[in-house]
Amino acid sequence: MDTNLELEFKVMLTRNQYERLVKRFESPVSFRQVNAYYFYSEYGKRISVRIRTLDSSRTLTFKLPEGQARREVNFPLTPKERNIFKRQDVRAFLESNALNGTFEPIGKLMTDRILVKETHGELCLDKNRYLGVTDYELEYEVTGDPDNAYERFLEILRLENIEYQPAQAKYTRFLKKQRP
Repeated sequence: MDTNLELEFKVMLTRNQYERLVKRFESPVSFRQVNAYYFYSEYGKRISVRIRTLDSSRTLTFKLPEGQARREVNFPLTPKERNIFKRQDVRAFLESNALNGTFEPIGKLMTDRILVKETHGELCLDKNRYLGVTDYELEYEVTGDPDNAYERFLEILRLENIEYQPAQAKYTRFLKKQRP
């Protein structure tokens, strides 16, 4: 198990804005990731749960709110591992966080990501496909000073005349489409 504090800024993009931004950055890294989402049954607990497949690796991730950020708790999985919520280390985490509900698989979201590493963070241009929807977003995942990262994020938006309207997380958008 490993944990990290995730702080990111994100905005939804039109397809045209996305394509313009893709052309703006040189030598990006691109890859596909698939998130299999789970619905947590205990009402009132703000938690998101996914299994992310990237190449041949799989990771179970719990995201819990922590101030303006989210605490990510990750468990590497073997390729064919089943009954992941009954695994001893996962059970210990759930019990220590009083997460006594159940997890129901609700579907998958596929992201084609273009990644550019910068001084204060990682710029992620995402094309997401889920439940008959294709959407586009820009995420700036903070790895350095949050204030400088925010300024860089706003600078990128200004370069393309994109208004900053904070976007919902992929998991939230997925849930709203799946359970209107």
